[in-house]
Amino acid sequence: MVFLAGTWVRGGVTGWYPYEFLDPTASSWAQVLITTAVVLVAFLAIAAAVHLLEGRLRSQKVPEIPVEAEALTPRR
Repeated sequence: MVFLAGTWVRGGVTGWYPYEFLDPTASSWAQVLITTAVVLVAFLAIAAAVHLLEGRLRSQKVPEIPVEAEALTPRR
């Protein structure tokens, strides 16, 4: 939110916006806010999908590799 506000303030002063969809002079404030909301929803959907997939991968059991006791004892 701070980035967006800073971008709009700076763009209003300098006339330069880093992305065209943030530039209200290219379309309108309504279009800028709608596009920003769509980007936010897409980001949240991707973040939620990654979070869910991470949970599924973490819950899968990893097969244990049998280790012989001799390999664990230090040699003298």
